Amino acid sequence: MDATVWIVVAVLAAVLLFILGWRWASRVWSLPCPALLAWSLETPLSDWIAGTAKTLERIGLRPGQKVLEIGPGPGRLLIRAAQLVLPGGEAVGIDIQPGMIERLEQRAKLANVANLKAILGDASQPIVPEASFDVVFLAMMLGEVPDRAAVLAQCFEH
Repeated sequence: MDATVWIVVAVLAAVLLFILGWRWASRVWSLPCPALLAWSLETPLSDWIAGTAKTLERIGLRPGQKVLEIGPGPGRLLIRAAQLVLPGGEAVGIDIQPGMIERLEQRAKLANVANLKAILGDASQPIVPEASFDVVFLAMMLGEVPDRAAVLAQCFEH
């Protein structure tokens, strides 16, 4: 093989090892996925692997509902959820990372989703009024937060 192929393989392997290493570290030390890795959640392959369509089907969203996702990251689920609750519905995402909120807002704008609101904040604390959502969900983020019980308690409050 020529050098270019080896370089590409090495870069891909390094990226994969970094992603896998971060996922392992986040389980050990409760670290949120950095915004730097958000691109890995924005591909059709990641949608297929994570089962985005099946997850949203099981949640059973309907037009007119108000939904909240805790830790939406770049919006893999929330952008599609916002589309599913139209007409008349609203989608809200709370994330602790400014980079993820910015990415979510950019992706929502590119998808022409106007019924989505992104909130920067800690989901273990009260941020939105109690009992203000029809559906509250989170996906693949609970292992990344130190106070899981507080996050789940807030989910039940909303």
